[in-house]
Amino acid sequence: MLENFGNDAYLKVCNSIFPLIEKLLYDKDEGIRDRAIQIVAEIRTVVNEDEKEHVMRLTLGLAHDENEKLRESAVKLLNELAPDMGQQLCECFIVKEIRSLGMDENS
Repeated sequence: MLENFGNDAYLKVCNSIFPLIEKLLYDKDEGIRDRAIQIVAEIRTVVNEDEKEHVMRLTLGLAHDENEKLRESAVKLLNELAPDMGQQLCECFIVKEIRSLGMDENS
């Protein structure tokens, strides 16, 4: 889809969209975060590998935030991304990250 517009246009779109999505992923309203997660999951299927790595960096940022609600959003996002990641990445990365997020720091 985006390949029809050339690399410069593609990069401009990515450079415009990703900062907006990142802001929405950190919104205090869970409904907005949930919709942003859906958008990221959809975008991930059409972007290049560099942007897929950016999506993973966004997810890791959420996963390691001090705010518990943002970490919950990271679990939702990891769940959405898992089908696109392949079995090896899921086993090596996503499962471990979700397990880590599931640990209760207070126990």
